[in-house]
Amino acid sequence: MPGAGTAHCPAGAEAVGMRRWSPAARALTLTGWLTTLVSLPLWLGWQSSMPHGWWIAGVLSLPLLAAGPGLWRAKLYTHGWCSLLSLAYMALGLMEVFATSVGRTPAMVHLLAAVALFMGCVLYPRLHNREQAAHAIHRDQTRPAAREPAES
Repeated sequence: MPGAGTAHCPAGAEAVGMRRWSPAARALTLTGWLTTLVSLPLWLGWQSSMPHGWWIAGVLSLPLLAAGPGLWRAKLYTHGWCSLLSLAYMALGLMEVFATSVGRTPAMVHLLAAVALFMGCVLYPRLHNREQAAHAIHRDQTRPAAREPAES
């Protein structure tokens, strides 16, 4: 059956024409990271009526700042732990969306940014590894076979 098993692990001829989705997932990760990082001070520091909102936003931004260099360099390990970190930011946004009516719109922006960060951090390593495996299979299949040594 042609194309059998291509949904899970593309190989052979299907790998040659395979569309690369990892750059889109990486763009989603970086967009979600930057939007989450920007939305925290704008929401908690500027829009919120919380006392010391700027300090809280600064402290909450520190883990995102620590993840930044690894995400920009496309480190798979950083994507892994940043996906777990994004769950805390999603919980914060979800709590504020349902708990208060004053900051609902900035909280919704923050929640959507954290969801984008989570999805990108989960999808990028998966798609990147799948594409690398397909590339290795294609490279091995197109490599010319080694010649047998001539017998004397």
